[in-house]
Amino acid sequence: MLYRQTSEVLANALSAFIRVHPCYFVFGFCLSSLPARLERPPPIIRVNSRAFAAPIPEPRCIIQTLHLKEVLVPQFRIFILSALTSLAAAVAASPVSVLVKSDLVREHFAGPGFQCEMFLDSAPKEYFDQVMAKRWRELNPGFARVMLHRDRIKDANPLERLKEQLLFLKQATATEVYMTQGLRDVPEGPERQAWAKSIVDELDSLLKAGATNVKYYCMTNELSLRTWGDLRQDLPLFRAYHQALYDELHKRGTPIKLLATDASPISNWNTIEWASQNMDDITGVYGGHHYFNQYLPDSPDFYPWFKEKCVWAADLAKAKGKDFILGEFGPAQGAQSHYGWPWATAKFYNGPLEPLTGLQLVEGAVAAINGGIYGLSYWTFCDEPDDPKARVNGLQVSRRWGLFRW
Repeated sequence: MLYRQTSEVLANALSAFIRVHPCYFVFGFCLSSLPARLERPPPIIRVNSRAFAAPIPEPRCIIQTLHLKEVLVPQFRIFILSALTSLAAAVAASPVSVLVKSDLVREHFAGPGFQCEMFLDSAPKEYFDQVMAKRWRELNPGFARVMLHRDRIKDANPLERLKEQLLFLKQATATEVYMTQGLRDVPEGPERQAWAKSIVDELDSLLKAGATNVKYYCMTNELSLRTWGDLRQDLPLFRAYHQALYDELHKRGTPIKLLATDASPISNWNTIEWASQNMDDITGVYGGHHYFNQYLPDSPDFYPWFKEKCVWAADLAKAKGKDFILGEFGPAQGAQSHYGWPWATAKFYNGPLEPLTGLQLVEGAVAAINGGIYGLSYWTFCDEPDDPKARVNGLQVSRRWGLFRW
């Protein structure tokens, strides 16, 4: 018991120091072993072959226990020695009691995971095998969001690269997948029907290739058609696009559910409520995004606020007999410029609050789990390649949000 508790204190301390640009080791560590982040880990249960705790305590004990301001001082060796000495004394003085309850954290839970673009057309085989694949297997994510982009891929056969990635996610970690993509405006009538057919053709081809882990689809990212989020002002048009997709999926019997509405941030989740009232008959799952722009990483008010929002969303979906997916989440958004290139990255990247941002990510994940969210994906698994042609939609802005560098 002393060894286990000592290991957990050291793991927490080290996680505050180790940062993998531009995200944080602490969050990746959390994904693969949530109980190790807690002050006194509860019994471990297994859900879909993944370990979770029952129940997960409120996470502020992490910061209170670690005294992060002290952790960050240069005298790290003194801190370790003090921690070991005080821990040995505490364990000797008071026995540890473990309460085992029959209730699980979540009986119906896909797991935490990532927005996952592996850019296989740009990744050398050795890099994929030795870096990306190994890290994915070690983290063992239960859930992923993947883009169905037609124009970004440099390869002449983009769907083949996508099939490779999806099959890897299925075979390596049994990861459940939600897909979406960018959308261009398609006129109503035969052209929209042809568009819907082309989308379902591609989804069917993925399933026939063995990627049966693809379970959900939304016609566009964050309600964007002509500009970002413009469908917020025309939700009946969003419904019309999904109706065309639903009709084609239903006609073929394709076992993929449509997600509504993929809105971001929480202030736009009222569109999800609208969908539950006006298009539930063609919706299989509800979902949205949020980045933690409202609270500083060290704010004690963040966890209860975010958990309350997750409870609201999960309850809205449950009232319809459906699940809620947090398709993207992450720290406060920011923009920087490096080497003459604009970067989209976390607001507190490379600043004094960056280590605490890693802990805030853990808090957000725990809040979502305790709030009843079915699956959640952090943006994003890895940075985009340096080549603009390889990036999402060929954007000149380089996204540097990954758990690790490209």
